[in-house]
Amino acid sequence: MCQENFLVKLVERKLMKLNLNKIEKIVSGYYDTIWNNCSGCSTHSLFWSWDGLNSIEEEVEAFLIVFKRLVDDGIILVLPPIKGEPTKKVPNDIANDDFWDVSSDKMIEYIRSVLPKNLKFLNGGLDDKDDEYSKFWYSECPEIRWVDKNDNNKVY
Repeated sequence: MCQENFLVKLVERKLMKLNLNKIEKIVSGYYDTIWNNCSGCSTHSLFWSWDGLNSIEEEVEAFLIVFKRLVDDGIILVLPPIKGEPTKKVPNDIANDDFWDVSSDKMIEYIRSVLPKNLKFLNGGLDDKDDEYSKFWYSECPEIRWVDKNDNNKVY
């Protein structure tokens, strides 16, 4: 656990050095495009190679900003990635899922804690197995469901 906390702090310090204002401005410019192009897709669809970002660290920060904003705006709901976390039910959920009932800040904290040590693995295609890619995107990163604001807040 100490090593995990150390790695989380190391990543956080590195990310603090990034120009967050620049990243937030880029994300804001694409926000409607994200909604139009990614609605209904998996969490992985929120991770883009953004024009104007110069490193994988900046792309990760953009992904986290988008994820948090979509949660805070009520556009996505998040399934709990680990057992024993607080959950809630929501009306109009076709699948009757249990959704993670924690703050978006706690969700981001969790995602940061499970990011691959080498962020280049987030893009996949780097080796024959793509173990780190698959582990993060299909096992550890929380799944999402979209809320359709145009269809009586139906969750899908």
